[in-house]
Amino acid sequence: MGAPFGNNPMSDLGLIIFFLSYLAFMGFFWFLELRTEIDHRGIRVRLRPISTKIFKWEDIKQLEPVTYGFVGYGLRLSLKYGIVYNARGNKGLAIYLKNGRKYLIGTQRQDQVIEVITELGKGDRLKK
Repeated sequence: MGAPFGNNPMSDLGLIIFFLSYLAFMGFFWFLELRTEIDHRGIRVRLRPISTKIFKWEDIKQLEPVTYGFVGYGLRLSLKYGIVYNARGNKGLAIYLKNGRKYLIGTQRQDQVIEVITELGKGDRLKK
């Protein structure tokens, strides 16, 4: 606005770029959404706007409902759970594939997930 503020003022263009970058960063988290779909084909996970992953039933070795500590939000890498898809909370479904890879999908509807997996006849893959 033409009037300097402080000992080392930022230019007007710098302020505009900073503000727009801040809005873009906050908008990213505003639109972050984790959607999980379970059907006869498998488990589909969509972490909008980052990633989509499909787990086919024939590739899944074992499923385990878990309660975990904080692993962060978004798409993460964990030594214990492998690749983590998480939007909030501390409950999820650990997926162990036949090829040795591990994944964790965060869900706050753990009971519903177990119920759907059982109804689809895939309850034998659930770790007791």
